[in-house]
Amino acid sequence: MHLLVHCPHTVAFWNDFREWWRKNTHVALNLTPTKVLYGVIDNSRFCTLLNLALLVAKLYIYRCSLFSLDDTPLYFPVLETELREKARIEKDIAIRNGNLKHFKIKWEPLICSKFIGDVDI
Repeated sequence: MHLLVHCPHTVAFWNDFREWWRKNTHVALNLTPTKVLYGVIDNSRFCTLLNLALLVAKLYIYRCSLFSLDDTPLYFPVLETELREKARIEKDIAIRNGNLKHFKIKWEPLICSKFIGDVDI
C-alpha cells in the first residue's frame, strides 16, 4: 500500500493525476486510497476510462519501483505517453473491428481535450 498510496513521490504523482484528470475531463476527482487500489465503481460517464488510467498509472509506479536505483521522483509525462499509446492501440483495434463508435465514446473526454490527436468525432 505504501508504494501505491503513501510514498511521498506517489502522493505527488497522484496530485498530478488529479489535476490532469480535471483538466481533461472537467471533473474534479476525489481519489481516495481505496479508489487508487481498487478502482472506481459508479455510474459516471467516464468510469471505464478512469479505471484504465488508474491501472496504467499503477503499473507505471510499480515498474518504476523495480528499476529505480535511487530516490527518483515519478515523471508524469511518461504516464501521458503510455495512455496515448493505449488509446492508439484501442483505436487501431476498433477500426479493424468496425467499432470506432465505442472507442470514441470511451475516450471522448481525452479526444475533446485534444489529449489524444487525430480522431474525428
